[in-house]
Order: sequence, then structure tokens, then C-alpha cells
Amino acid sequence: MLSLVETSAGLAIAATLLATTLTAMQQAVRIGARAEDLCEKMFVQRQFESLIDHAALAAGSGPAHPPALQGLTDQQAVFGADLDGDGIVSESGSETTAVEIVNDASRTRLRHRLGRQTMTVLELDHASAGIVAYDRFGHPTMALTASLLAITVQTRAALTLDAAGDGEELHLQFAIPEAARR
Repeated sequence: MLSLVETSAGLAIAATLLATTLTAMQQAVRIGARAEDLCEKMFVQRQFESLIDHAALAAGSGPAHPPALQGLTDQQAVFGADLDGDGIVSESGSETTAVEIVNDASRTRLRHRLGRQTMTVLELDHASAGIVAYDRFGHPTMALTASLLAITVQTRAALTLDAAGDGEELHLQFAIPEAARR
């Protein structure tokens, strides 16, 4: 028969092992949730990149050779292409595609506009974003002959240099091949 001391020691060891296992499981759940969140963020970012890459690659194409960029500001870039070959770029169809940034007080939305239909693809809390265009030589420009668009998103923690926060920066770049050939 075991003595009371031996039984107490066994229970203490079992309780310690149980507490260690519980802590490890809780940490695994937290890591799993963060990994799932990161995977979802990356999927949405890649979806946005895919939509805009398609528009940037088609920009300026067609028999009429329209300008690749139809409009450019620090919050919007409009791509144009004569996809049906009729000599004009339709404002209401898929020949006009835009990337739009909406900076509100509480969130930033990256939107994709196809004709007159707009879809918010990426939404970030406490962030700000902007579009910068570059010419063929790598100089910033707001001219419609730009050959590269860069979208930069910064979280508020990165903007305020908050060392305790985990501020992030997201950089998306889109080449406009037709503009580079002109």
C-alpha cells in the first residue's frame, strides 16, 4: 500500500503534467488561429493582386491603342483597354477597370471597379493607403504614361511608431507593360 506522502507526490506530478499539457494545448490553439488568420489575409491580398494584374496587363491593348492609364490620382488608377476592337474604350463595361482606395477614419478599403460595378476586396482597420506611380526610369510621376503603380498600406501602429504595436506595411506593385512600350 502506498503511503499518504507517496500518493500526494503522485497527484502533484499528475497535476503538473496536466497543467503543462493544458498550457501547451492553449498555445497550439492560439497559433492555429493566428495561422488561419494569416492565411485568410494572404488569400485576400493575392485575390486583389490577381484582379489588378489582369487589368494592368490588358491596359492599352486593342486596335485603337488607347492610353493604358485613363486616370491617375493618389487614391485611384483607371486602366483602359479596347478589348472588343471597336476603337473606343467603353466606360460601362470591362474595358475600364480601376483600383480605388477609400481611406475612412476607422478603416481603409481597397476596391476593384469593373465598368460601373465596384467590389471591396481588401478591408483593413486603422490603416491608410495611397497609390504612387513611377515612370520607366523609376521616378515618381502622376503622368498617365507611368509604367509601374505601387500601392502602399500602413497600419496606424506603423504610422505612430508604436513600438508595442505590430504595425505592418503592405506593398503591392503592378507593372503596366503597354505603357512601358510607348
